[in-house]
This record gives sequence, structure tokens and C-alpha cells, in this order.
Amino acid sequence: QNYQHFFKDKRILEVGSGAGVVGLAVASIAQQSTVILTDLSIYLPNIQENVAKNRGKFSSCCKVQVEALDWTQQIREDLRNQIDVILVSDCVYYEDGIEPLVSVLANLSHSNTTIFCSYEERKDKLRFYELFFERIREKFESVIKCEE
Repeated sequence: QNYQHFFKDKRILEVGSGAGVVGLAVASIAQQSTVILTDLSIYLPNIQENVAKNRGKFSSCCKVQVEALDWTQQIREDLRNQIDVILVSDCVYYEDGIEPLVSVLANLSHSNTTIFCSYEERKDKLRFYELFFERIREKFESVIKCEE
């Protein structure tokens, strides 16, 4: 309930959706919003299946879409600087993926975009997280990092 205002009347996109769990959870509380679950084309059938199985759990006024998004490719014009909320969950797992991810976030976002990042802290990936947040601080005006 505390976070519903972040997801009302928004265009929301999850990068690297995997199974789509985070985006589907947001879709269950989003109101008058579009939630776009993205990943590489190879993963889309799994995401589409999960969307179909969970369709009854979405708010009736929330539209859910599944689309391919390759971080190394050009962002489509209809997405460029058009996303209000970006969800990034467990997407930092190798160094070569950091620059493309940060670039995608910068190209999707506009001046009022909120980006939610979450990850399971793995000791062997700590250097990658530090590098990711360093690059994020260079690209964006403010970064709030909460840890539990």
C-alpha cells in the first residue's frame, strides 16, 4: 500500500524481467498504468506464459505487455525517454553488461523517472555492484541506495 502512488498513472518498464516476477508484482498494485516486461527474445515465451497464468491478479485498469529489449541495441522511439518507472531486479551479474544497462536506463528515462534497483548481494559480484552504482551516479542527478 505504501508504494502504490509510485505506480499510478505511469508507464512502467522492467528491464531483464527473467520470469517477470517483479513486474507482475507491480502490475498487481498498479492503477491506470501500463507495465512493460522486457528481456531478450529467447526469454519472452516464459514471461508471456507467466503473464497469462497471472492475468487475474492484475488490476483491471493495468495493461501488461511483454516486449523484447536487448541492451546492446538502439531503443525504439516509442520507449525513448518515455518511461516513468523503471524496475531493475538482479540485472548486475557481469562487468560487460554494466555499460549497456546504464545506457538503456538513461535512454528510457526522462527527468522525472524513478528507477527501483534491487539485487541479491553476492560476495563474488560486489565489485560489479560498486561499478554499476558509480556509473549510475555519473548519469543521473540523484541516487538513493537503501540496504537492509
